[in-house]
Order: sequence, then structure tokens, then C-alpha cells
Amino acid sequence: MPSIQLWQPQVCGCIVHESIDDSGNKTYVTESDAEGVRQLRRGISPDLTSARSVPVASLCKTHVLLGHTSSMYAALLEDSLLLKRVVGIINARIANFEDDRLSWDLTVGRVLNISVANTNAITRTRLQGDADTVLGIGKVVFL
Repeated sequence: MPSIQLWQPQVCGCIVHESIDDSGNKTYVTESDAEGVRQLRRGISPDLTSARSVPVASLCKTHVLLGHTSSMYAALLEDSLLLKRVVGIINARIANFEDDRLSWDLTVGRVLNISVANTNAITRTRLQGDADTVLGIGKVVFL
């Protein structure tokens, strides 16, 4: 029987529901689907009125335009992977890089603006070149 968990990706401020099946596979579910699973697991008839206990999902400024849909979930997964890949690019370029030097903002157009503290213009230019080569031009901007 599936279970429900909240997922808050590191890349943005979204909070969404995921269903996890017995094999550990995760899929996006709406709040109402999450509530249905919760009721099924507790043996509560959907016809009975009971207080909802599923936390409210919310979407950030970037993903709200996609609504609570599987397309939004796919975008969240893609944007989260993008951030992880950027961190990998930074680690390859900067020796002993510490994540606390990194800040980012995901724009409404899904461009990841990255700021790395204590870096000079030459390093930022090299990081931008690496990101453009590995991820494609326009996906990431090093500030």
C-alpha cells in the first residue's frame, strides 16, 4: 500500500506530496489524492467527514505557473538535478569548495542564478563557460 510524504526540493520553496509504493518508487500526487491514500491507510471511508491531516502543498513563484500537475513535478525534478549538476561543476573548478559559499535563485523562466561567495570575475567566467558547455547555454547564470 502506498504511503505519502512531503518533498521540499532544495532548489526552490515548493512543498509537494509524493506517493511512495512498496518498491520505493516516488510519484507526484495532488493533495486530494494524498488525503485519499491517508484515509485508505487508516481505514477511513472517503464518505465520512474527518479533519484533513495532509499538510497543505505550496508552489514557489517559478513552479506556480505549472499548477499542481505532473508537469510541475517533472520540472521540480529537472530543476533539482540542475542544481546538483551545478554544484558538481563548482566542485570540479574550485578546490575545497564548501556549499555554504553558494546561494541561488530560480527565476520564473527557470534559469538558475548562482552566486558563489569569495570568487573573482575570472573564476565566475570559467564557471559560466563550464555550465554552458555541460548544461547548455542559458540554463545557469553565475553572478
